[in-house]
Amino acid sequence: MAPARDVRRRAIAWLALGAIARGAPADPPAPWEPEAPSATDRRVPPPQVFRESAAGRVSVAPFARVTQVNVNPQGLNIVGDAANEPSLAVDPNNRNRIAAGWRQFDSVTSSFRQAGVAWSRDGGESWNPLPPLDAGVFRSDPVLESDANGVFYYNSLLGGEFSTWIYRSLNGGRTWGAPTFAFGGDKQWMAIDKTDSPSRGRIYQAWNIAGNNHFPATFNRSPDAGQTWTQPTTIPARPIFGTLTVGRGGEVFILGAATSGSTELVVVRALNAGHPTDPPVFLPAVTVPLGGAPLRGIQVNPGGLAGQLIIDQDRSTGPFAGRLYALGAVDPPGADPADVHLCRSDDNGATWSPFLRVNDDTIGAYQWFATMSVAPDGRVDVAWNDTRNGAEPRFSEIFYAFSLDGGASFSPAFRLTLPYDSLIGWPQQNKIGDYWDMDSDIEGADLIVAATWNGEQDVYHIRITPPICADSGRDCNANSVNDECEIQVGLAFDANQNAIPDECETPSCLADTDRSGTVDFDDITRILEAWASSGAAGRIGDASADGRVDLTDVTVVLQRWLQTCP
Repeated sequence: MAPARDVRRRAIAWLALGAIARGAPADPPAPWEPEAPSATDRRVPPPQVFRESAAGRVSVAPFARVTQVNVNPQGLNIVGDAANEPSLAVDPNNRNRIAAGWRQFDSVTSSFRQAGVAWSRDGGESWNPLPPLDAGVFRSDPVLESDANGVFYYNSLLGGEFSTWIYRSLNGGRTWGAPTFAFGGDKQWMAIDKTDSPSRGRIYQAWNIAGNNHFPATFNRSPDAGQTWTQPTTIPARPIFGTLTVGRGGEVFILGAATSGSTELVVVRALNAGHPTDPPVFLPAVTVPLGGAPLRGIQVNPGGLAGQLIIDQDRSTGPFAGRLYALGAVDPPGADPADVHLCRSDDNGATWSPFLRVNDDTIGAYQWFATMSVAPDGRVDVAWNDTRNGAEPRFSEIFYAFSLDGGASFSPAFRLTLPYDSLIGWPQQNKIGDYWDMDSDIEGADLIVAATWNGEQDVYHIRITPPICADSGRDCNANSVNDECEIQVGLAFDANQNAIPDECETPSCLADTDRSGTVDFDDITRILEAWASSGAAGRIGDASADGRVDLTDVTVVLQRWLQTCP
């Protein structure tokens, strides 16, 4: 972790975006109903129509690479299916080795789903699909994780029985062994001890009070790499719709809502969860002031959650070592329908800071499906869906921000992708899943999401490399980001290499879209080549510097016809 004075000098390049549409909040959600197979659910043969994926055309940030995960062996999109609720496992010893899991619907005409799975050996640049685990069996709620040795685990909810089963892969997701019964229940989450403590390798899971055959118990553990599991036990306050993490000393922290729809969010700490035989001892639940209830049943995802509540810890040796972070998309006070809030704790969850609002919009859009992970050097990465630029709330873009000062502040939020419609592609249930997943390293983060850029629900991997650069003190376009940083990371253009973004140059320079020195026919050609595209303001073809290439740019070129650019 860099010293505090260096942290203050760092900035992220981003572009100010236009007007933001306001969306009205949905009615209060009905009580949570776990998803069991219905009499009409049946396996429908997968479609045999394949097309090029839109993944290569959706990134708008040069530091975000997008690839589709649920493809056929040739890397093509499978038309007519659906995939959502993705999770991933990344080998901490070789981050090119990644496995992904998701809810696989072979056809949108049926709610029948299976345990989708794929693997990558190049850090997510390409994906190798496998048949669903236990093909033909109704499975849901995938949660994947790697242990410290690079062994992958796939936690899957068996439909109808509401029990969880654990698959294990010893070769980075290429093959998976037979599953083991793990008790469990609906909306389970899993964490693995990667510390050097005596409990290294222990696996823990927590789940919901609904869809639960072991009520009121909602927690158990495996002392032997998932081969056997202890009888479920009860957690104080029974937190739901959340996640858990293993602390630096092998202790377990569980975050969730105290009850469905409750504004009280709590963290429970288990001191001895890693002991092979002793029952876990839980400390009393501690309230986390995230500033609102976790969201579900909202306009952008009517039948599902707006994301799980996420907890993680700084495991670095830096100035914020041991700090806990709790994050969620919550319903804040007032008219704003959904925000991403974060709290911090420096005493192992005994007390928590006031919440910090991570998203930086001012209009009151939906920020949802928020997820977070902490890098080994202490950088805090956060990503979420954001409707701030949508003509309607149904259109979300994926945004990202990071913190270098222990969550005290965050970089300006920047847009990673083009918008997608969250209300299409529903596989006989009105949602696009309940969560995303993310895993961070020193250089960046691996984010896995569900989106509809193909006109249907598909799973995408996004490799994010945070653009951190020195602050020059110059900000010609007054967007709170220094000019050299914008140019360095490719979010602003500088054709004459004078360290001034082209959008801040004279109008004739912008009209010279091919950077030849003269505004002429070649500039019209460049505009036509980039027609109807959007991206960084002032790039080639964007003569008006409004971020879009359209008729306005042609007008600007004609107004500056035959003028020269210094």
